[in-house]
Amino acid sequence: MNILTPCFNDWQSLEYLIADFEKVSKKLNIPFSIYVVNDGSTIPMEFDPAKFETQVNIIHLNLNVGHQKAISIGICYLSQQEEKLDTIIMDSDGEDKPEDVEYLIEYAKQQPETVIFAQRKKRSEGIIFRTFYIVYKQIFKVLTGKHIGFGNFSLIPFSKLNNLANLSEIWNHYSGAVVKSRVQYDYVSVDRGKRYKGESKMNFISLVLHGISAISVHVESVLVRLVVFSTFLFFALLVLVFVSLIMKFIFHLTSPGWTTTIIFGSLSLIFQLVFTSLLLCFQVLTIKNQPAANPLENFKRYIKTVDKF
Repeated sequence: MNILTPCFNDWQSLEYLIADFEKVSKKLNIPFSIYVVNDGSTIPMEFDPAKFETQVNIIHLNLNVGHQKAISIGICYLSQQEEKLDTIIMDSDGEDKPEDVEYLIEYAKQQPETVIFAQRKKRSEGIIFRTFYIVYKQIFKVLTGKHIGFGNFSLIPFSKLNNLANLSEIWNHYSGAVVKSRVQYDYVSVDRGKRYKGESKMNFISLVLHGISAISVHVESVLVRLVVFSTFLFFALLVLVFVSLIMKFIFHLTSPGWTTTIIFGSLSLIFQLVFTSLLLCFQVLTIKNQPAANPLENFKRYIKTVDKF
């Protein structure tokens, strides 16, 4: 079985991860091959992977492309390998626990053609992060009509690797692309682990961008829902203008200037809604008319070298 993990400068955590997988490998009697996507790290590796019995492969990228794109490059690379092995996607910092791989494997046996995600039933982050994460999930559901309660930690059957490698959306967001695709997926609940070393490199801005990337994968669904909402609000504002005119000129119930304020305010909002909806429609149509980048056709140009230990 293959383990795919991106890494940017966090070599100490990666060393712990490989050591833990050696223990898991002996416990489950399953040989693992670990594929590390070195996402343009700026500091040299701080240990020798050859000291481990587990096979370690380092895919060095030409530059830092970001967490999600690094994962997509790794998926494309593994889809081209001769060995038809299932792949575990996970972070290398310890928050995705190697021992939880057992749950993914057991659940996958029941659904062999399904991508299995690890959904968090207990999180270790602070109250602020958890609060914003709940808000993000609700916004995602409102804008896309879909539920997403999991991250990258997952098991991909080899038969589905090529399907995912051809999804242009995985450049932006791996799990969001799987949710959008027709690839069957399910999830199993596990607890989130604690980092091996140091602190997370994800700050508030990074988290917001990560959430926007997930939503952007479903831009067509988001557009439809925004247009529907704008249409509803458009007619609601028209009714408000109509009611204001009736109250002023028929029942004479309004205060001086109140009707004018309501009418001009409503007309201003109506104009903004129409303009914004049209702009979004044109932007989405422009994007859809452009040929989508196929990750499988482009991933090799990001790879500098591959070291095998």
